[in-house]
Amino acid sequence: MYTESEENVIKFVFFDLGLTLVENGMPERYREAMEKCGIFVSGERAADIYHLTNKYFMRERQGEMGKGNPKVFEDYVSFACALAGNPAKADAVRKELLKQAESVWSAFPYTVSVLQRLRQRGLGIGLISNWDSSCRKVLAENDLMELLDVVVISSEEKVEKPDARIFEEALSRAGVSGEDCLYVGDNYYDDGVGAAKVRMKSLIINPPDYLGIEELKEKGITVISDIREILQTEVL
Repeated sequence: MYTESEENVIKFVFFDLGLTLVENGMPERYREAMEKCGIFVSGERAADIYHLTNKYFMRERQGEMGKGNPKVFEDYVSFACALAGNPAKADAVRKELLKQAESVWSAFPYTVSVLQRLRQRGLGIGLISNWDSSCRKVLAENDLMELLDVVVISSEEKVEKPDARIFEEALSRAGVSGEDCLYVGDNYYDDGVGAAKVRMKSLIINPPDYLGIEELKEKGITVISDIREILQTEVL
């Protein structure tokens, strides 16, 4: 799976899935819903609003997103509308969002090529994701499954990041130690914190530099714009 290398040189790279390997076009969905309700923001501003809302919930409401909880969805949209300058229209925006078709997760244009290049370097590639039973379907639809040596999904393991046990399971399947691995994801409080528990190095994806995660800059946490930057990082 990987060539012999010096001690503590990265042998395996694990990834998160959502907003790391795949995207779902949610900023544009929010922009359209807001526009229908009389809130006009540019595509760039909509992206910032969605990003900042995500980062707030990752930090302050850890583990709550993606569970289908109506109250979390309500609070999430209210927070986004407040950032857009019109919290009074949150109910209307929620109704517009609920009218939209279910979002489709699709690989970033560069995802497959980056994974292929990492494999060409002799690195093992894995996934550790907090995801429901649709995870393998998303991977298959985006031709990602065949590029992954190890796939560990919270809904199958009954444990979620940042719990060390889901990382330990991935390490066991890969046959490597944490010191020999790199974890890449967009949620420091799941990904970075969890990886550190098993002594994995980590990189956090945050396209607009430290926007929304300013507290991490003080901690010296390294952020990257997207997974393409892994190919140039000194970590590998």
